[in-house]
Amino acid sequence: MKKRVRRQIVWVAVACSAVAGIAVAMILLRGDPTYLVQPHTRGGTPWGPPVPISFPYRAISVTILAVSLVAAGRRAVSADGMLLWPLALAGYALFILDVIVSAMAGKAFPEFLAVVWFTIPLPLLLYSEPLAEPLKAPAWVVWGLCFLVLAGRLVWLVFVQFSA
Repeated sequence: MKKRVRRQIVWVAVACSAVAGIAVAMILLRGDPTYLVQPHTRGGTPWGPPVPISFPYRAISVTILAVSLVAAGRRAVSADGMLLWPLALAGYALFILDVIVSAMAGKAFPEFLAVVWFTIPLPLLLYSEPLAEPLKAPAWVVWGLCFLVLAGRLVWLVFVQFSA
């Protein structure tokens, strides 16, 4: 495949993940006042009235989402990132599938709270070679773990959430 075509495909994947990230961020920032959580003691007994998820927690989640997608996107379209274009495409495809499957799994708001934490492996995947050097491990160990995390959420959603 030509270098120009690979670059365009990676740009499309980055743009699609940015659109999915914006949709997730909008849903998270808007929140859902009907989705209530209740604090529990260490013993597991609930205490206090159920309350909606606080705005600061949702804002921190959106910040993590944005930083992860920007860092991964920046690396994916760089010259060094283009050397890892198959990994970038697979990682972005898993992220976009995760967003789609999470939206189909039920209420989008609570599902997208989990999606945010599964964007962290995207920049780790694309920075796998620099991360592997201090670990004295091959780069495939780092990106393999990232793929396991990204795919693990999808497997859990498809087989556990949808089978019930």
